[in-house]
Amino acid sequence: PRANEYWSDPELGPLFCLKASDRGARGNRILRREELESTAEEARLLYVAATRARDRLIIVGPTEGEKGYDRWLARGGAEVRSDVGVTAAPPTSQPPTLEWLDRYEAAVAPALIHALPEPPLRWIRSATELMLLDEDPDEWKRRYEHGALAPWHFAPETSGGEEGLPATVRGQIIHGVLERLEAEAEIARVVEETIGSLDEPELEAMLRPGSEYREQLEEEIRRVAASEEWAWYTEGELGRDYWKELEFIHLAGARDWRFGAFDLYRRVTARLARALDLDARLDALVIDFKTHPIAARRAAAVAEEYRIQADVYRAAASSMAGRIAVGLHFTHPNALVPMREQATRPRTRLREPPGHA
Repeated sequence: PRANEYWSDPELGPLFCLKASDRGARGNRILRREELESTAEEARLLYVAATRARDRLIIVGPTEGEKGYDRWLARGGAEVRSDVGVTAAPPTSQPPTLEWLDRYEAAVAPALIHALPEPPLRWIRSATELMLLDEDPDEWKRRYEHGALAPWHFAPETSGGEEGLPATVRGQIIHGVLERLEAEAEIARVVEETIGSLDEPELEAMLRPGSEYREQLEEEIRRVAASEEWAWYTEGELGRDYWKELEFIHLAGARDWRFGAFDLYRRVTARLARALDLDARLDALVIDFKTHPIAARRAAAVAEEYRIQADVYRAAASSMAGRIAVGLHFTHPNALVPMREQATRPRTRLREPPGHA
């Protein structure tokens, strides 16, 4: 077992695993019991595998050390062979030639090996997909036409250096807390519940109460919850005057749907319009929370990278309430950036599915 992991034994209780020199008698007993259980489970799996053979079973692997299976099989009368020789190819004095390549002729491929047609694309797309198409068409094609994941899915970048939280986890925590949060006094409890719902045990030590990262997250969320903007966002009755994580699906054109969820959607009153310097003719406000760890001076520039998302949200919400304002609230600097409506610049078009009218 690695150090800095939590272990639990039904008889000896919980244990925060330290290095061997600091572990103590109870810790060593717990780990010894865990090792014995692991060995027993290995023996059970080997028994199941070995008893499935009908006539003969051949197992290839080491015969010495803790990982050798012969410590069980040899005792049961199995024959154990070591260093079994492999017959080598006979030596030859004739070097290989490539004359056989000259016998091949170009011809039309049979029907069974023709190239497969391109798969039809979905008619429903998210703002994330449209943004990727605009920024990197080649990566969009790899992901959405061929189903190949980008490298960062397997080695996600962190938001605080090599030892920081993965950016995706940081975003999940902050969004999860803001979705559940009703009062500033609930922040510590809601953060704990949100972290527990992530099922990320390897991050529990980093995010335990009192840790540096935990305190930074709580302070960041506290600044947002204590801001004047948050007071206006959540004024009124939840589910009647404003909604959190409101899912939507919007028909943008023939066989062209958009889907997603508004982090916050609320109706605009004259009082709210004055407070946030909004157009008094607006019907609703859509807020999307961004968790980039940036300075306030960079918020407006980073917001421009989400112009397509703002357009998608505005179009979807407009079909519900008429005139819409969209804003990006960056939680780290606690800065709200209004996304002004402007003429949409030309963008790369998606390949239309077969039969598109």
